[in-house]
Order: sequence, then C-alpha cells, then structure tokens
Amino acid sequence: MKAFLEKLGETVRDEARMHRLWYDLRSQSLFEEAFRDDVAEIDKSLEDMVWRVTSRFASLGGRQPVVSRSALYALFDGLFQRCLLRHLSGDRKAIADLREEVERLLPDHCIAAGCPGRGLKLNLLGAARPRCPKCQSSTEVRHIA
Repeated sequence: MKAFLEKLGETVRDEARMHRLWYDLRSQSLFEEAFRDDVAEIDKSLEDMVWRVTSRFASLGGRQPVVSRSALYALFDGLFQRCLLRHLSGDRKAIADLREEVERLLPDHCIAAGCPGRGLKLNLLGAARPRCPKCQSSTEVRHIA
C-alpha cells in the first residue's frame, strides 16, 4: 500500500499538466462527440488499473473488493481530481491529504474480509450490522447472487 500511495502522490506532483489535460479532454467530450470514443477507452483503462491495484491489495490480505469497478473508480477519480485542483492551486497539503484519504478509505470501506459467499456488497441501508449467514461475519456486508 505504501508504494501505491507514494506513486499516487508522485503522479500528482510530477505529471499535473498531463492530468489537467485529461480532465479537460474528458469534460470536452461532454460537448464534442468526436472525443467520446477515445475518452471512453482511456477512462476504461484507468478503471481497470484502479481495479487491478485494489483487487491485488485485497487478495494479499485474503479479502475482496465490496464495491463495483465503476464505483471504485469514481471514488478514486473524484479524490484524485480534487487533489489535483488543490495542488495546482498551491495547496501544499493536497497530496498528503489524498494519500491519507485513500489509506483510510481503501481498507475500511472498499474491501471486506474474505468470505465463502458468492459476492459481497456494502449494506448501505443503514441497518444494524447483521451477521453474514454464510460466514457469520458481523461486517456491514451482505451476499449477492
């Protein structure tokens, strides 16, 4: 995790101009159809990258992601974009804040303990922490088909 967090901060610091161009291109694709296919392809590759990193991190601890690929990417992308904007605005804490946020969110809210069930999903209904019928875990997850 430490190496991933270091690389995350490094890419904001060292490649901010490229990332700023990416967010501009992605925004322009909302207005210019000519950009949409390329943006969709790049977005998909970024989503896949986030999923690979998260899945690998989870598997090292005998755990698994509990959010979908697209939700996980949206979370990372939003945090990254906010950090980039803060960094470009001269906020010296932006990168450290991003790293802290990812370090806090990833293990506690995006990955659940291993379970023999077919799949896991966050229980976002605000219910008390029920026990999993398959593994008796009291985490806030429920099995999905």
